[in-house]
Amino acid sequence: MPLRPDEGYSEPPQPASPTPPPPPVRSIPLGTTPGLTEIHPEQVEAAAKLFEDSADAVNDLIRGGREHLRMQPMADDDVSKRAARSFTDAGVEGPESHVAALTGYQKWLLLIAFNIRASAAQYWRTDNDTARTAHVSGLGGLARD
Repeated sequence: MPLRPDEGYSEPPQPASPTPPPPPVRSIPLGTTPGLTEIHPEQVEAAAKLFEDSADAVNDLIRGGREHLRMQPMADDDVSKRAARSFTDAGVEGPESHVAALTGYQKWLLLIAFNIRASAAQYWRTDNDTARTAHVSGLGGLARD
């Protein structure tokens, strides 16, 4: 550590903390009760896109993490090299790393978007089948001859 003439040893300068991302734009009001949320047919694409946009934002974090979470050894000794490797592993490498957690979260968001669209498609198929069955059996509101 450098020696300061007036106070003795000083701590090395610390890197600045990263700037936090701006708060997300909320489409669902903060006071909404958790649980099953109803999505109306005209909202399907917007709801799926909300999750896809969130996955895109997580992708930016993943890219940044792969770049910024790699630590270089502070010195040319074994302890520094092992410490740097351990920090890098925790941040970037392996299934338990921060990047792996973000990647899993991103996949989950994309799966939600896919499932919203798949559920809507299944709903429309079932609704159309029900309408066709009702029409054929005379329950569709048409008088039989």
